[in-house]
Amino acid sequence: MGKKNWEILDGKVSERELCALKSLGEHYDGSAIIDWLAGLWDKETGGFYYANSSRDCEGFLPDIESTVQALRWCENNGAFDTLGVKYAAALDSETAKRLTGFAKSLQCEEDGYFYHPQWGKDISGAKLGRDLGWSRALITTLGDTPNYPTALDRLKAASQGEAKDNIPEWLASKENYLAWLYEKTENMRANSGGAHLINANKSQIEAAGYLELTLDYLDEMQETIYNEQLAAGERPTGLWQKPTDYRAVWGLLKYAALYGKRPIRHQLDIARTCVDVIQLPPEGASYHMNDVFNQWSGLCSLIKNAQVHEPEVVSDIYAIVRERLPEMVENSIKKILPFKQADGTYSYCMGHSSPTTNGSSVSLGLPEGDVNATALSSSMYRSVFTAAGLDVVQMCDKEDGERFLRVLKDGNTIKKRSKESFGL
Repeated sequence: MGKKNWEILDGKVSERELCALKSLGEHYDGSAIIDWLAGLWDKETGGFYYANSSRDCEGFLPDIESTVQALRWCENNGAFDTLGVKYAAALDSETAKRLTGFAKSLQCEEDGYFYHPQWGKDISGAKLGRDLGWSRALITTLGDTPNYPTALDRLKAASQGEAKDNIPEWLASKENYLAWLYEKTENMRANSGGAHLINANKSQIEAAGYLELTLDYLDEMQETIYNEQLAAGERPTGLWQKPTDYRAVWGLLKYAALYGKRPIRHQLDIARTCVDVIQLPPEGASYHMNDVFNQWSGLCSLIKNAQVHEPEVVSDIYAIVRERLPEMVENSIKKILPFKQADGTYSYCMGHSSPTTNGSSVSLGLPEGDVNATALSSSMYRSVFTAAGLDVVQMCDKEDGERFLRVLKDGNTIKKRSKESFGL
């Protein structure tokens, strides 16, 4: 915690803003998180576990999402020195080969998707799409190629009139895709239902040639709701659904990833809505780590889009955030505390790791941190600075990264135990 270089904010923030940001920084010990992440490494498999209980309990194996999240955590939080060195440049060749070997071992020759041995093919559509994306990203980032044409390669070929073997039915034709999309409209308007699934399959939708179709659909939905709110005398949220709640801004985070080549409409209305949601109180049993992360990250996605398509509004978004920054940071601190564990990590559920992700079993759900939530919480920390137009005060330094890399090279001793030994 003492490594943070707060001097980079000198003259750029008020005393009250600096105090709030330092209070937030006190809840992030980058060195402790680095050591915990390194402890989840399985050199023999070439991947990272989701949580300590996953590493220690029989039946659990490393997974590709936790693996890429662990590497990106180091990359994003200053562990691979202050020059922004990406993990591909930081890893030694043997470790890189182990990582790509793990990812490539998951690929199915028949359909080009990536499946884990602990779950097989009995997984959700969201997990199928996410694991495709994580695996492909890791393999290509490290300069390797998959063993077989991926599902994306096959979708692109089908979109160009080539063979359509093993193409998912919902992507096999424009008619099928529109039917799949429109059956989600009611839930999307009500509470962002379907947003996660669309985001998880963004690469497949794009490969099949349906991204512009999806954006037209989302733009139409956004405009319809905007006009309905105006007609009702309400202040428009600018979002794709009416409620001003965590789920609504969760939709922003998921949809924004699709808008790389198109401007997101109603930027300033959305920014004000994000600020309002950040100041909402926790939502009891439905309140998870991502409910703290979504609004801050959504603001950053909005800013990233505006920088490309509407640069003239970027300073206005920063001003909206800075106007209430101390209060928002203080409220966010209160929200993350129920998820913080004694070792400095964060859990997805209040007080315990999530036993599942996207429907697949990943841990025993004990009072422990997990890779997903720790990544989300750390991303929230960085997003606070970015959303306010400030340089990020990093939580790690080169020494942390070197220590992490040594563990990857040397390996850990992993001793599995039966589930019964955990008292469950």
